[in-house]
Amino acid sequence: MTPDEELLAAIERAQARWPDASRSELVRRLALHGDRSAIEEATARKVARTRAIAELRALAIGASDADELAQLRAEWER
Repeated sequence: MTPDEELLAAIERAQARWPDASRSELVRRLALHGDRSAIEEATARKVARTRAIAELRALAIGASDADELAQLRAEWER
């Protein structure tokens, strides 16, 4: 892989954070950090969706019959 300017800058910042790490270790750490961040963002989106559904329930906004409610729940799971 040929690093672009953005990646080189990220590696330089990582070098300041972990001065004793090799370049390949820095890239590894950056990749793992990015993966963890993506997982955290996905979790935050799921929590926000769950809260929004709970708020709607609290406001008594919803479907009038069980089939509609099941359909709404299935759509929110996506």
